[in-house]
Amino acid sequence: MTLDPYRLLGLAFASSDLLLELDDYGRITFVAGAEHELFGHGAPITGMLLHDLLAPQEWERLHQLLLSLADGARHGPIILAPAHDPHSPVSLSARRLAENAGRICCALTAAPALPRFETGPVNVAPYAPPPVVSAAPRPLAPAPVEVQAPVAPPRSASMADLPPDIMPPPPVGGAPMEVVEPLVQAAASQNTRAMHRALARAEALAAAVSQRRFNFAFQPVVRLADDTVHHHEVLARFDNGADPLQMIRTAQAFDLMEELDHAVVEQAVRRLASDVPTLRLAVKVTGRTLCDETYAQHVERLLRRHESARGRLIFELTESNTIGDMVLADRYAQALRGMGSLVCLGDFGAGADSMAHLQRLQLDLAKIDGRYVRELTGGREEAALVRHLVQAFSELGLRTVAAMVENTGVEEAARYAGVDFAQGYLYGRPTERPETPQMRRAAPVAPPLLRLA
Repeated sequence: MTLDPYRLLGLAFASSDLLLELDDYGRITFVAGAEHELFGHGAPITGMLLHDLLAPQEWERLHQLLLSLADGARHGPIILAPAHDPHSPVSLSARRLAENAGRICCALTAAPALPRFETGPVNVAPYAPPPVVSAAPRPLAPAPVEVQAPVAPPRSASMADLPPDIMPPPPVGGAPMEVVEPLVQAAASQNTRAMHRALARAEALAAAVSQRRFNFAFQPVVRLADDTVHHHEVLARFDNGADPLQMIRTAQAFDLMEELDHAVVEQAVRRLASDVPTLRLAVKVTGRTLCDETYAQHVERLLRRHESARGRLIFELTESNTIGDMVLADRYAQALRGMGSLVCLGDFGAGADSMAHLQRLQLDLAKIDGRYVRELTGGREEAALVRHLVQAFSELGLRTVAAMVENTGVEEAARYAGVDFAQGYLYGRPTERPETPQMRRAAPVAPPLLRLA
């Protein structure tokens, strides 16, 4: 019997909320499911160490579990406390498969926060030495011992199989144990509904991508030397006003990013072929997609079919932590550049590996993460950091883009730091058509770096 991917996902999510795959170091290499709900993490968790998502007191238990997993072995479930909310535990089961290159497959689900059980304070009388007795004491009759029958704790029909000696004491406040079962049922029902919603979103997204049922929003990227538009970044927007961030998270969770990357560049090339020849568009491509040779081959076929789009594409590399092979990534980046396109490393500074990627990938542009750009007017330290970054990029032959430029103060600081291009709400929010922001007189700039055409 053949199992299609959606059937496998359905079977997996019938008993879990989140599926992970780990390498031998405990690093997350694959994610599917509700990672944001279980771990409260706003950014993608691929590439992170699993123990970084857990409370410190759980690290040793996780480490021992992973070490004890032989090929084909299964351990769990164990209850672990997440770092963001230790009072919302998760249940984890893990299995190592030799057929899957020895990687560790993990299934996690939300564990209900059960009431705490306490036995109450234990009163211990202070020690007192025994009294001194005479040499010939009068024999004492043994005191009668009153034996009481043990009192069984309250039991419900669903707990009848538990041995009496492991029955827990009543919860704090005297609540009966019967409160536990409704809590478990409510949590299971909630998890089932969340699973159905996630699968429904994934199915809708897969259909929209395969049928190209999405539109573009365009945001201008401005050359700071003369305040002219250099290109527009395209942002996918789906029908029914779906939250773009939620759709991207769904694509990440259900392994749909490669299909989305292919669909976006296809629509972008068609837009270039049908629009004015001065229009240039930037599309995002994930590190994982870039490492697949089919992406560069797809782009080459598109440009052969629409020659007028050649030289007008910019590829912004995102989720660079998903690059599995740096040599392959550079090979296909050079293939895209050989087609007349520019390649940009997106959101530099958002990940710990950004500088390593710049050293090993030959690129054209680096986009400085908005967190640094927003602080340009906050003090000399922030401005000095950006200036040093720009200088380092210049020595590597890279031009720079400042993200999230939202006011003229940040724009002036970026221009003084030597940044080449800027993007943000100062120049316009994403719109349905490529628009040119209102022209302003360019301010004096620092000594010019070599500019892109």
